[in-house]
Amino acid sequence: MPEWVGIVITVGGIAITAVLSLAALYYGNNLRRRTRAEIEARVAEKRLPAYAALWEKTKIASPMRGSPLSLGERSELFDSLTDWYYDCGHGMLLTEPTRNIYLNAKANLTCPAEELVPASLRDRAAEDDAARGWASIDQLSLLRTSMRADVEIFTQPYDEELSPDDVAFLEASKVDLDRPPWRDAIRRESVTREA
Repeated sequence: MPEWVGIVITVGGIAITAVLSLAALYYGNNLRRRTRAEIEARVAEKRLPAYAALWEKTKIASPMRGSPLSLGERSELFDSLTDWYYDCGHGMLLTEPTRNIYLNAKANLTCPAEELVPASLRDRAAEDDAARGWASIDQLSLLRTSMRADVEIFTQPYDEELSPDDVAFLEASKVDLDRPPWRDAIRRESVTREA
């Protein structure tokens, strides 16, 4: 067999191996993307009813309420939110920013005053339980805003302007304030201050 035939066979084998490897990579990545998209679609499908149930549990903390949450109400709400988290695996459906807000807002309902998030709330809450009750209402409103963003119902935070405590709470919850729905509230706040 001539030498050039051996070279052609070797080069052809390398080319076939390369093509098959590229095809396997393409199909593997494509399958992984499709599987991930299917999982995300199933999670999104389950997220709306789970979030609706959480929304319902936070009814007592409506911003339209005329009084702060009492210690008893905060304790009951803490238990109710804990039940929701574990019922049917609802906690697994929270996005990372919403989970961080949820966990901080829930902990703030009953934790000792020196553990409150943000730290700026600690002194006021230690002296005045009403301040803590109002802060919980605000933080749960921020949770509902984040939930709406997760299901792509983009609306403004209830108060429309984020207070310094709101911003500090979101920052402590590791929320990206440059993303909706927070970005627009921060811009609105900046415009209001400049005016």
